[in-house]
Amino acid sequence: MEMYGKLERYDISLQQGVNANAKCDQHNVGEKWQDKSFEFECLRGGQQKLLGCIGENKIKIPVGGIREINGYMMKCEQFHNGTVLLHGIRKSPTYLSDDKLVVECIDSKGNHHAIGTSWIENERFNKTCTQFGRTEIHNCVTQNGFKVPINGELIHEKIKYICERTKDGAVRFASGPADKI
Repeated sequence: MEMYGKLERYDISLQQGVNANAKCDQHNVGEKWQDKSFEFECLRGGQQKLLGCIGENKIKIPVGGIREINGYMMKCEQFHNGTVLLHGIRKSPTYLSDDKLVVECIDSKGNHHAIGTSWIENERFNKTCTQFGRTEIHNCVTQNGFKVPINGELIHEKIKYICERTKDGAVRFASGPADKI
């Protein structure tokens, strides 16, 4: 403490930390809950932890795990950027009555797509079913229906749209004012 005439100077320091008992929104520490197709747990300090995905018939699939659900091997994956993917492949091939193998793709809503067909998924991604039954994203789609190629951009009415493939293979679609993004 120093004296300045009749005024005294005090050094004050403030420390800020996260309360160990902080909630995860309305969930208490240690509580588990489901949000759509995912299961979470509230950790100390209000941190949400993804425990796994929830498949059809409420079957739980841990992160990195695989479960058989209705003839499909379903896998729950979490990538470094936080993206979570629940996807599946047929356990065994399906054959027509004349012993021809049926290869098709199944989207996130369970709809079946024949080889060579395309569809819009999640209102933003144009996907195609390849000859081996693999789903590929060909481009992103704006609210107005304009297609933006992967690793490309489009400016329309002062809005810039960017569609890019990240290092981990995910496709990211972003938009914002053309002069800011």
